[in-house]
Amino acid sequence: MIYIRTCAYNAEKTLRRAIDSVLNQTYQDFEYHVLDNGSTDRTGELVREYAARDARIVSYYNKINRDLGENPDFWNLSKRIPEGDYFCILDADDCYEETFFEEMLQRVSTTHAVDKSRVFVTG
Repeated sequence: MIYIRTCAYNAEKTLRRAIDSVLNQTYQDFEYHVLDNGSTDRTGELVREYAARDARIVSYYNKINRDLGENPDFWNLSKRIPEGDYFCILDADDCYEETFFEEMLQRVSTTHAVDKSRVFVTG
């Protein structure tokens, strides 16, 4: 399984593209964690909308921007990933190509020099 984390602050203009790029992956075994980090625009509404439509999206909401203590489960997600699974970070203003997860897993499985229990990928 792949675990993805996106932290979004006032990202209503770009967040939909980021989330859609995860949901439209050819590899579908993932859990997507999205944090509205105290936004003052419609970011929180978008996170709620997507989480209501897709059970693979786990939503978090900060009242104050950059309050790292407010949602420790979100910030410490990478520490809770089971061995053999993967962790990615996608910025709210970035997106993945639709085959990104599939290609990443193929690359990791064919690269013998990689410690597969310690792979970290950013978008």
